[in-house]
Amino acid sequence: MIFCVSRQPKAEWIARLGTVRLSGNAPWQQERAVVGMVKSPVEGSTVVMVKLERPVTLSDFVHPVCLPKEGASLNLSYCNTLGWTRNRELLKRIELKTSSMQSCENISIPTVNSFCSEPAYPTNGCNEEELAGSPMVCLQSDNRTWTLVGISNWRIACSKLGTERPRMYDKISSNIEWIHSITSAMS
Repeated sequence: MIFCVSRQPKAEWIARLGTVRLSGNAPWQQERAVVGMVKSPVEGSTVVMVKLERPVTLSDFVHPVCLPKEGASLNLSYCNTLGWTRNRELLKRIELKTSSMQSCENISIPTVNSFCSEPAYPTNGCNEEELAGSPMVCLQSDNRTWTLVGISNWRIACSKLGTERPRMYDKISSNIEWIHSITSAMS
């Protein structure tokens, strides 16, 4: 599992998988305690890998996403992220497009590992509040494979116009070597 964390002791972290409502308790929902964390050593990256108390069960509601292959070009023409509605009750999908780093000025703090995106279609300001750690996944040319291309980092503010919601993401491609080294050490 890859996501962004704030400064809380790891003993307090629980991973919830397969849920689309925070207050719900669906039979397919899974919860696992986080028993270990490793922060990426990549400059400017806020990506953290976590170790769960026990493996998750793959299902129609919980399944892995592909990682980019080292050096491979990615199709970024159809990408999505997930975001909680303002009341943090319902998980929604937001279609994204990459944009210039200028779009993210005054929204977040860029690093050498950052890229900027915004909704593919205008949305109402910050009605959906994707949190730090939200994935940016893109459908690849085979129309079957979703690849994780970024993890959102903290946003300082919303855009002034209210109809744009640029978001800064950490690149997963620059973390691939580190991810593989951690996962092979755990096998």
